[in-house]
Amino acid sequence: SACGKAAISSTARPECKIRPIVLEDRKQWQKLWDGYLKFYEKELSQEITNSTWKRMLDPSEKHLNAIVAEIKVDNISGGSTELVGFATYVLHLSTWSITPYCYLEDLFVSKNARGLGVGRKLIEELYRTADKEKWGRVYWATTESNYRARSLYDKLANKTDFIQYRRTT
Repeated sequence: SACGKAAISSTARPECKIRPIVLEDRKQWQKLWDGYLKFYEKELSQEITNSTWKRMLDPSEKHLNAIVAEIKVDNISGGSTELVGFATYVLHLSTWSITPYCYLEDLFVSKNARGLGVGRKLIEELYRTADKEKWGRVYWATTESNYRARSLYDKLANKTDFIQYRRTT
């Protein structure tokens, strides 16, 4: 199904495919990851970025996972694709549920693909997986000032009254 009209190509509506991240995605994922960090005005060491990448791809690591959104950028059969978004999620146990919870830790859509339904498709894919795997909850946090994303989130989930507290060590 289509993500929406493409900002990348002209008038055609490219197919937007959501799939698990793979080793060959590193270069394009890195570009998106850098954009994500810039959006939130954060810097991470290359060691943390490399560790995150390795853990997302490690089949023995069941807790940290990622999916990506890709679109075809030309109409040639078997043509090239471009990653335009990703979602990183953490599965964890809960004292409030028998089934695991899914924390959507990172969600990012490239500037040229925002407003085209990519974020919605990434979240809806997590919902499909949650239903299939019987996860008890899919949840996430965002900054209060992230109005564009919050307008989507308000349509897809219920905002809670919880306030997050944090101590960084």
